[in-house]
Amino acid sequence: MIADLLLTTLRLVTCFMLAQRMRSAWLLGICSSVYKISILSAIDCKILASSKCLTLLLSGYAWFKWGNKDHVATEHQDHEIVGAHLLIVGICLLSVIATHTLVRAVDLQTIIGAVNLLAYYMAAHKHRSCWTVWIVYDILLICLFVEKKLYLNAVTTILYIPIALSGHHFWTINHKKSKKDNTKEAIVGIN
Repeated sequence: MIADLLLTTLRLVTCFMLAQRMRSAWLLGICSSVYKISILSAIDCKILASSKCLTLLLSGYAWFKWGNKDHVATEHQDHEIVGAHLLIVGICLLSVIATHTLVRAVDLQTIIGAVNLLAYYMAAHKHRSCWTVWIVYDILLICLFVEKKLYLNAVTTILYIPIALSGHHFWTINHKKSKKDNTKEAIVGIN
């Protein structure tokens, strides 16, 4: 119970800090990932624990990338964002098919791990769509926790959804402001 509370607190603080675009969130995320790996291994979620090892690497990469002064928060073209959303929908459909049919070629843990890695990669590159992916991740994780009868974990995972919505909102405002500033700089450069 105490381990669960500590991990939940670490993850909530990390998520909140990331929503505020604080670089140190990645370091805290590394700490919580190490702790989460041990907990996931203990509840026999070996595939998710393995995917968390990859998130450790992605968190280190993101921490480095966010510290790069030349790195500017940029968004891809609209068609690339639509492609990312289609990928998310595809992963969700694959999840439903794999977990609710007789064909169980793909394990729910594998899908959850893949969705989480996609969210980490997108966040490392400051794509605001990462928050949508993390919401999908949280929903899938809630399903897994309910399946494993870890109801407290399922309830606490629900708390990440409002933070993700807030992060998406904050990053969207930041993107619009950045876009507006870039437009002003371009106009000044032309004159």
